[in-house]
Amino acid sequence: MTGNKLNHPAVRKGMAVTASLVLISTVLAACSSENAAPATGSSAAGNTAAQEKFTMTMVNQFTQNQPPGEDDEFVKKIEEFTNTKLAITWIPGGNVHEKINAIIASGDMPKALLVFENKSTTLINAVRAGVFWEIGPYINEFPNLKKYLYPEVLEGVKIDGKLYSLYRSRPLIGDGVVIRKDWLNNLGLSQPKTPDELYNVIKAFTQNDPDKNGKNDTIGLVDESALRGFGYVAAIHGAPNEWELKDGKLSPAQFHPGYTEALKFYRKLYKEGLMNKEFTLQSRTQAHELLQKGQAGVRIGDPDMIIGISAGTTDTKAQWDTFVKMQSTTGSERVFMSNGYTGNFFFPKSAIKSEAELKQVLGYFDKLSAPEMQTMFTWGLEGKHYSLKDGKASVTPEQAANNAVVNNRRNELQVVDGLQASIQGQRNPVDQAWISAKQEMNSKVVTNPAITLISKTLTERGTELKQILEDARVKFIIGEIDEAGWDNEMKKWRSAGGDKVIQEMNELYAKMPK
Repeated sequence: MTGNKLNHPAVRKGMAVTASLVLISTVLAACSSENAAPATGSSAAGNTAAQEKFTMTMVNQFTQNQPPGEDDEFVKKIEEFTNTKLAITWIPGGNVHEKINAIIASGDMPKALLVFENKSTTLINAVRAGVFWEIGPYINEFPNLKKYLYPEVLEGVKIDGKLYSLYRSRPLIGDGVVIRKDWLNNLGLSQPKTPDELYNVIKAFTQNDPDKNGKNDTIGLVDESALRGFGYVAAIHGAPNEWELKDGKLSPAQFHPGYTEALKFYRKLYKEGLMNKEFTLQSRTQAHELLQKGQAGVRIGDPDMIIGISAGTTDTKAQWDTFVKMQSTTGSERVFMSNGYTGNFFFPKSAIKSEAELKQVLGYFDKLSAPEMQTMFTWGLEGKHYSLKDGKASVTPEQAANNAVVNNRRNELQVVDGLQASIQGQRNPVDQAWISAKQEMNSKVVTNPAITLISKTLTERGTELKQILEDARVKFIIGEIDEAGWDNEMKKWRSAGGDKVIQEMNELYAKMPK
């Protein structure tokens, strides 16, 4: 939702009503513990903030059928460890951006507000209007936040060079390939190591009866309407991550030859019938169903998709694997660095009245980031999801059957990367596959050189510009336009504000400390 739309009276009224409805649905998790640890960090903040239990109000997102209830074991454990009473407004994944905008517009906010579009017009304007606390000066007072938050990710979420939020951590690598390992074995193929080999595997999975049922009923690749796999394909074709920095100048990725080659890769798959023809209409869930039913064999996207795909697979013969490492067309192994987070918690001044209260709130997140909590988010609850043997986590098959909830709670409630300080242990093969795949490429990520820059025009017209680009991308892939047509669409992008964005981004980059 753009700033101009937000200024319309009818929209403001509707947003206020939406915000009221959302806030009425607050889920209270009230668990007491006489022996709970204080909510503040073990620092100067711990001496200034009150030690008694306090209510931590929060807006958060859930993506499962139901949010955690007030009796949820993870919520209770968090309350006990942080010495808080959690009052969480859970918002479902659909239309979350508009709902968050409505809450901001209403002014009726919690102590921690989860925002996903942290460079949107609404959010930027709110920050510049002084709606939220700047937290950068306080981070070093909290030992866990100081130690376990990634500096490069913090840099990327800054606004006007200042830190206003805590990010919900995600791995720095968010792209890779999930693949049917048994199909590779059936066809005598190995894991693809180049773009050409990836194409050949996808083709073989479509045409060579990989499930050995004697029918022509499989496709190689599945994707969704958002083209989740495009970033990985662009990286292995040499494209830059969002922006290219060359000779001191920034240029958008879509003008790089590697981006065009990635488009051609997808176009070839589509034309030859090697991917799902209905991808423009299909959701992520629908795309994954094709994999789970044994109708497709390759999914390009986050390697940890292997968790949900394998868990929901009805094909009893399926064996899944995942990888990130691949030699690009430039000869190097490369993958785009993700932004390292999904959503940021902002801290409204309307709900947090003083510096002491802010430190109390930050103290909650500091405790949430302690090694004990990282262990919980990594392994679950001792005795139910894992056992301790010689100081290491061990998971029985019976315990593994309960572990789906661990991944859900990690995504919903964790702040720092839980793999940094949790106890070590033996993981199940699926978890180990995606973790190893990402860790193998951590030192070979391609960064976005403009990630900290905020173009005024992009903030105001980003939705329109993004739509032009995404529509043109789909048109090219399905054959509605050729390369000349693509060039014309990019001229439309430029005239719609793209040239102004490029100008502003370069002016901002020139002012950055070198």
